[in-house]
Amino acid sequence: MSRPTKKNAKLTDELVLWVSEGKTLADFCRKHELGRRTVYDWLEADAGLSARFARARDLGADAIADEILRIADDGLNDTYVDDEGKPRTDNDVIQRSKLRVETRLKLLAKWFPQRYGDKLQVGGAADLPALQLTHEQRAERINAILSTARNRPALETDHGTEQGDPRPARRSARPARRKKGGG
Repeated sequence: MSRPTKKNAKLTDELVLWVSEGKTLADFCRKHELGRRTVYDWLEADAGLSARFARARDLGADAIADEILRIADDGLNDTYVDDEGKPRTDNDVIQRSKLRVETRLKLLAKWFPQRYGDKLQVGGAADLPALQLTHEQRAERINAILSTARNRPALETDHGTEQGDPRPARRSARPARRKKGGG
């Protein structure tokens, strides 16, 4: 259990710097023998510190993004020379680097989805306005779709004839099951 620590300017300045460099709050607390709850209490009680901490988190995200590029670009240990003097690829180092990059990317996407998350486009193109329909227009479209579906030719299926089902009839590949107990 961490011992209570009094908040002071030197410690809070170090906290803000630490987080702005992309380091974790957990590591800061471990280094200074602080409980995370203590830091959260400081942030809750001090609006100025809370604002500085939030800005430090944003800067820390950028520091992590910079670190991702550094890890991805660093190929120094990707190869080695074996006992016979032949250059070899060290797949363990490459996979570890890949894991480090992917982990950081996923954390950034989770923590900062607006900046680092996948951009999802719902609907049409970004330059097209959202489709606004009145109740009457919506009812007309639904009726047109239903009418088209009703007018399609019927297709044979396993369950008889179903109108509008575009799937071809399928035969079961499974043999019939026998009942347990008698013949």
